[in-house]
Amino acid sequence: MMPAFDSLAQSYDETFTYRQLGIWLRELVRSHIPFQPGDSILEIGCGTGEDALWMASQQLNVTATDASPAMLAQAQAKAADTPIQWEILDINTLDNSLLMYQFDGVFSNFGAINCAENRPLLAQWLSQRVRLGGKLIFVVMNTICPWEIAYYLLKLKPAQAFRRFKNGLTVYLDQTSTIRVWYPSPCRIIQDFRPYFKHRRTVGIGTLLPPTYLDAQVSRYPKLFAYFKQFDQRFGAVFPLTWLNDHYLIEFERCGHVS
Repeated sequence: MMPAFDSLAQSYDETFTYRQLGIWLRELVRSHIPFQPGDSILEIGCGTGEDALWMASQQLNVTATDASPAMLAQAQAKAADTPIQWEILDINTLDNSLLMYQFDGVFSNFGAINCAENRPLLAQWLSQRVRLGGKLIFVVMNTICPWEIAYYLLKLKPAQAFRRFKNGLTVYLDQTSTIRVWYPSPCRIIQDFRPYFKHRRTVGIGTLLPPTYLDAQVSRYPKLFAYFKQFDQRFGAVFPLTWLNDHYLIEFERCGHVS
């Protein structure tokens, strides 16, 4: 069976990466990345490679992974002259791959972690590959997205408005491809990654900026949404905005307690 995201590989950059909303969201995420030049970074769910390329430009040593061969092919085509290492990795069929590595950090952007069926198992798997003191930076689709709730309630679609409260929701990527998705709250994911990783901070990504399916509104009112982006940049780390957003960035540190 074709991996679910293969069907999106050709159009992903056009429909998200190069749109103004996609550019702003990546800028917000990158402003919170704590890695230092020379660090060895594992990226989970690299997609078409935009973040891997950016991290490599910051003198990070990147091992970029994805479950979709088509996404990796797109990424490699853009990165022919970079030292990025590319690997197939499905976080739902974890094995002994990459066991010889000790990474300084792990990065996963825009909801790849939401596709993990067993997050505690993923935490254990990562604990064997991240050095003590190493950082995890995950950008996770949140449970409570005010934009989504308001948008679908106005369209009289309450099931869509509150869909993120369901566990293991089946989501259509296109007319034929589906994937199961979970929307853990910050508290839930903090609990899942104990005892291997210690929570350090949570930052809202996309509180006033809307979900990507509302990109047309951003194009229609660019000045207004530019202000919203500045608001998100300034106040994303302030409660309750850490809980009310399309995505949140959560940072963990590898700790010494392993059971």
